[in-house]
Amino acid sequence: MALQYRWGGGIAGEVGVGVVSKLDSPPAQVQDVVNVVSALGGKNAETLDQAKARAPKDLKVLGRAVTSEDFQIFTMQTPGLRVARAEVVPLRTPFADLITDGPGLDTTRERAGALSVIVVPDTQGPFPTPTDGMLRKVCAWLDKYRLVTTEVHVVPPMYVRIYDICVTVKPKPGFSKAVLREAIAARLEHYFHVLTGGEEQHGFPFGGAVHHADLVAQVFRVDGVDTVTCVEAYFDGRKLPVDGQDSASTDLTWRNERSTARHLTGCIVDAAVDVTVLQLALDENLFIDSSTLTVVIEA
Repeated sequence: MALQYRWGGGIAGEVGVGVVSKLDSPPAQVQDVVNVVSALGGKNAETLDQAKARAPKDLKVLGRAVTSEDFQIFTMQTPGLRVARAEVVPLRTPFADLITDGPGLDTTRERAGALSVIVVPDTQGPFPTPTDGMLRKVCAWLDKYRLVTTEVHVVPPMYVRIYDICVTVKPKPGFSKAVLREAIAARLEHYFHVLTGGEEQHGFPFGGAVHHADLVAQVFRVDGVDTVTCVEAYFDGRKLPVDGQDSASTDLTWRNERSTARHLTGCIVDAAVDVTVLQLALDENLFIDSSTLTVVIEA
């Protein structure tokens, strides 16, 4: 049995189990072949502009990871993996190690020589999450380039779900409620996504802040919206069900302040629940649960 088999074709070469049934130049002793696992790690050919952007970075690192940017560059170049985004949190072990029984999360504690590398895979979906195997492979790759005094932790992103979004708008003539709901959902999903979000569309920033006004602004930019009367939402650390699993199996239960839903609103009535700003920790990003979006049309 071959432990590894390389095949071209970029991302299109990531075929499923049983698809590979012949070799180009098989040895005489081999009669039949079949892939018992899916093909992974395909990458499309690099464009000239991408090569021009990468070349200066390769010359800068010189085979050794010292700065945060160095670790980002090497992470993105991990062989056999498609890493869409890498963020480095210097002087930090994974925040899960900082949990106490008290309220809130201690994000002020630093550890000299330590850093956390957050890996976001190039996959579809509202919250791209690396597998344990992917994290181990990135860690082994970075271990070749780190200084002996550097403590490297490779971790997945922690996602905060924004859900139960209720939007009240006055539409422009000719736009139905159904059309506006789809357009608003698409706008929010794109802007607050870890890979496509933010003003520059390079991904919503880790450790960023989401103001209630940010939600209002994105809804107002939707074609067909004339006036935004009200926007409200909730957020917590729960994820959507994956492959038919119950959502409880993917909850972010390790972070105390994400286990309780909070209300993102423009007017604080109950200080224990209502907030006007969602402040993300340095390893946190967002995803929009658009299945819970409600659009109300104002006459």
